[in-house]
Amino acid sequence: MREFGGLQSYPSRAKDPDPVDYSTGSVGIGATAPIWGAIARRYVDNAFGTGGTGRQYSLVGDAELDEGAVWEAVLDPAVSQLGEVVWIVDLNRQSLDRVVPNIAADKLQRMFDAAGWQVIVVKYGQAMEQLFARPGGCAVRRRIDEMANPEYQRLLRCNASELRHRLPGAGPDAGAIARVTAEVDDATLVQAIANLGGHDLSALDRALSTIDDSRPTVVFAYTVKGYGLATHGHPQNHSSLLTDDQVRELAVRLGADPDDPWRQFPDGSVEAELCRNTAKRLARSPIPVRSAPSLPSDIGRTPAGMATTQLR
Repeated sequence: MREFGGLQSYPSRAKDPDPVDYSTGSVGIGATAPIWGAIARRYVDNAFGTGGTGRQYSLVGDAELDEGAVWEAVLDPAVSQLGEVVWIVDLNRQSLDRVVPNIAADKLQRMFDAAGWQVIVVKYGQAMEQLFARPGGCAVRRRIDEMANPEYQRLLRCNASELRHRLPGAGPDAGAIARVTAEVDDATLVQAIANLGGHDLSALDRALSTIDDSRPTVVFAYTVKGYGLATHGHPQNHSSLLTDDQVRELAVRLGADPDDPWRQFPDGSVEAELCRNTAKRLARSPIPVRSAPSLPSDIGRTPAGMATTQLR
């Protein structure tokens, strides 16, 4: 990305090459901006009949839910009526430099529910669900559900042998879990442990199809930071770069050319047509530039006496 020219750290309407709806930033600005956009759209539609329709999406990091501005917006009584608002929380249990030990997803979900939001949880992908469906799999689900964030994060860095040693733990279900892990091959076990719902497009599609348009919705999508990369799940992988060897290994796995990472699909191929049609469907008419009104240098009123913004 850096060799290609890079992108801004935050989406920017002024600096990004593609059309961006909201310029965002830190301290919860990106999460809450579409809420005010939804309110503004309703006002324009009610006043002028030209507000259009559609949902307002926010993609939110789980650590961003620490920001006070987020909860000020969530708890606003008017927000509970905004059915076009959808937040997708990328729940990867990591902040910039560590695994956050005390992200209580259940508590966050209850807080949104108490504020009148629809809460949808996409926790596990198909491979993980297939592991749970095996005899004794309910013990594996229970173990992972009750596992602390740092312990699960450690499992993501384990090979199959280490997983079979660590996953059973020392609880009453240890024997059942050990039997489940012994019955699957190495590749299946390693893939399943990292197969969270936020990486399963079918699971996400099913979740989005259940959105209730009469109230705001939050989707908790469980993910692994750096999923599919050599650095996946590492507690300090934020902004880490792959080595040349890791890039080449990734390219081989994806069937790509590491020396031509921005190669386009061949003209006329199914993939090229899909990209072209999607870009056309999502394209928007250019927003006309309005001329700024001229401002008078004198408004014809001279202040008299003393004015203050301070209480006396």
